[in-house]
Amino acid sequence: MQEVHIDSSSQRKDDHITLAQKSLIKTSMLDQRFFYEPMLSAHPQAKLSGQTIFGKTVMAPFWISSMTGGSDRAHGLNRVLAKMANKYKIGMGLGSCRCLIDNSERFDDFNLRGILGDDLPFFANIGIAQLEEINLNQDKRNFFLSQIRNLGVDGLIIHVNPLQEWLQPEGDRFSLSPVKSISNFIEHCSEIKIIVKEVGQGFGPRSMKEILRLPIAGIEFASFGGTNFSRLEMLRGDKKAHQSSLAFVGHSVEEMIGFFNNCDSSGVDVILSGGVTNFLDGYYYQQLINANSVIGMAGEVLKYALQGEIALDDFMAHQVEGYKFASQFLTAKGIK
Repeated sequence: MQEVHIDSSSQRKDDHITLAQKSLIKTSMLDQRFFYEPMLSAHPQAKLSGQTIFGKTVMAPFWISSMTGGSDRAHGLNRVLAKMANKYKIGMGLGSCRCLIDNSERFDDFNLRGILGDDLPFFANIGIAQLEEINLNQDKRNFFLSQIRNLGVDGLIIHVNPLQEWLQPEGDRFSLSPVKSISNFIEHCSEIKIIVKEVGQGFGPRSMKEILRLPIAGIEFASFGGTNFSRLEMLRGDKKAHQSSLAFVGHSVEEMIGFFNNCDSSGVDVILSGGVTNFLDGYYYQQLINANSVIGMAGEVLKYALQGEIALDDFMAHQVEGYKFASQFLTAKGIK
């Protein structure tokens, strides 16, 4: 049987004819955030250059933001996330480790250092209500600290969530302001690197200024526009349905960048998250912020992780490749 050779150039031209009408785009769809400069660069090389974040080197500017832990489903999901962090050489934050305050039953849900590797940034996570609790109980604090040290983490993410707790049917109530609780913890544990984050509403300008006065390693924006845990609590039950409008207050990533850039933020690394759905969003925000930063994604990463390891791997590969192109050919219009 005679072998048939397909002319790829001819096929490509036929594709162009067939798809031309479907490819029409209105000017209203233009992404107005960038200058596109096609004349000034060659196509990017095979690898991105590494950067240091929280004292360790990552090979792509992405971060797997805190998601889950403390359940059977979370156990397997966290292992998929850690494998991806290892493959793409990026950092990772654990979901809430509150279950490790009292016992070690769910320790293996978070025991990922062996999968992630020793050279990548890896942070435990605890809520501000639990931080207030362990500040008042030295035995609990010591037990929790021993647990996270056994995980081999580089530090601790403290998530600040007064609105979520207020709307949660079984939510905790704070006796102290979060800035006071974090300050009290640092007094006893000054050797631990701290990242402060919100959970879907972001921080206003006064809160941003107070956070940056603390001796912390970093801040994660967790701005309005991504997973909104306050709204999530409303979806769990209708006990506070008449207060649901509260779930729509907060600050966008771009607004928070303005707050951050107006503060003294020397030495503080940033995870840009909250409504960041792809590399292009993240690249834009990185161009605007005056800080060493990585791009945090939780919602999109979780969506693909739930489809399986192959789907998440494909998503991450395209994020890295897309970022490489953007870094060569796009400049944010907001830069002076």
